[in-house]
Amino acid sequence: MGSVQENHPVRADVASLAKGFLVLENVASADRPQAVASIINQTGLDRSTVNRMLRSLVQIGYLQRHGRGRYGLGHRSYPLGAQLQSTRHLTAAALPAMRELQSQVSETVNLGILNGVAVAYIARLATARILTPNIDVGTQLPACNSSLGRAILSFMPEDAARRVLEQSERIQVTPHTLVEIRDLMADLRRTRRRGFSLTSHQMELGVRSIAAPIFANGNVVAAINVTVTSARYSEEEMLATLRRPLLQAAQTLSKSFTTT
Repeated sequence: MGSVQENHPVRADVASLAKGFLVLENVASADRPQAVASIINQTGLDRSTVNRMLRSLVQIGYLQRHGRGRYGLGHRSYPLGAQLQSTRHLTAAALPAMRELQSQVSETVNLGILNGVAVAYIARLATARILTPNIDVGTQLPACNSSLGRAILSFMPEDAARRVLEQSERIQVTPHTLVEIRDLMADLRRTRRRGFSLTSHQMELGVRSIAAPIFANGNVVAAINVTVTSARYSEEEMLATLRRPLLQAAQTLSKSFTTT
């Protein structure tokens, strides 16, 4: 056993990280501080491993000790919980408008938020026609080349959007994928002027998408899109058929997320 860990230090690190998350998730799922014995029983980890994980998590602030041998969430866990709760609220609030949009266009509708240099899919209403079956809730794609990502980036401060592009890998996955900063920035400015992003063959040949930003109190917080096949829609047909209902859905969501 020891020789495997020595020969594969990365695997050992990943295994240790996974155990730490297992302990953290166990404590987070409880409605009261957890005893060490309970954590051992729930996770199946041995006592020495659990104690080591607990010490580390307390030291970096994700857990805190309560009394004698009980552990609850620490201060660094609360922003993660708040972000998760915010995402759940956004998804629940957006689904009625997404369903209404899909009933109008009969195409796949997605909702995404920016997560670093990626766009994370947090809701998806798919049809059988879409060419990309491997996309699901939780999928993350490069923001720089997805319609959702560009719709969000285009309404961020320009220097912040540029930093995201500069930090992205910008891999050319099709002959049409934009990878140069100047080309991407030009597309973001065009998107900002017209109020929506339009992509064709950027992430996959044969796939087009149109996306609109969603705002809360003037700040872009998400984007909603409609994804179609190029065999069914030209760009002109997308604009004629999908733009208005998409923008109406985005406007409805922005109003619902804005406080007075």
